[in-house]
Amino acid sequence: MQSLVCVPGDTARRLHRLVEPIHLVTYFSDEPTDALLALGLRNYWDGYFAGRAAPLGRVPAEVVHAIFYNFADGEVARHIPHVWDTATPEAALAAREQGGVAALSRSEEQDISQQVTLSWAAMWPVGPCAARAWT
Repeated sequence: MQSLVCVPGDTARRLHRLVEPIHLVTYFSDEPTDALLALGLRNYWDGYFAGRAAPLGRVPAEVVHAIFYNFADGEVARHIPHVWDTATPEAALAAREQGGVAALSRSEEQDISQQVTLSWAAMWPVGPCAARAWT
């Protein structure tokens, strides 16, 4: 079977290295988290699931669990659909976007890859080599 992807592997890896730090801003910067909490969500994980699942709309926890694929059974259900009682998917998506823009605007003062490295190092203090692997 021929691959449907027409991008060579080294190009895809280079692209990933370029855009992944921008993507990680939505998870590891204060601004997106603060914007989601300002909607009335209870904690970081409510904001994480609301922000990440928002593009799917009001789907049940089972759908989110299947798409996210890496959470323990029941973890998604601790947050979905509860978060939709507090904020709509549209509001969560807007908050995540606004928070991401604010974080990226702040990044003009500090290299974004440095921010991501520091965030990873703070969350998983396993040493500088592991943190560098993600930037």
